[in-house]
Amino acid sequence: EETREEVKELKPLFAQIAESLDNCKTGDEIQQLIFETAKSNEVKPKEMFLACYAVLLGKNRGPKLGSFILAVGINRVKTLFLSV
Repeated sequence: EETREEVKELKPLFAQIAESLDNCKTGDEIQQLIFETAKSNEVKPKEMFLACYAVLLGKNRGPKLGSFILAVGINRVKTLFLSV
């Protein structure tokens, strides 16, 4: 399970994702954004997804992340990601 410290280490990636979320129109595009952001920063995508779940749900798993972010609302998720 992700700890607060591990999530905080990914703060710059959360900011990158938050900045790009408005460009995503589908859940699959959001999934791809998270995946590509992790890979381009030499972070295992699984670690990034686990950290996203920790921030959004306080758990280490949940529904498909892209669709979930759309359901919660991009602006709300951006605020959560920027507050990491």
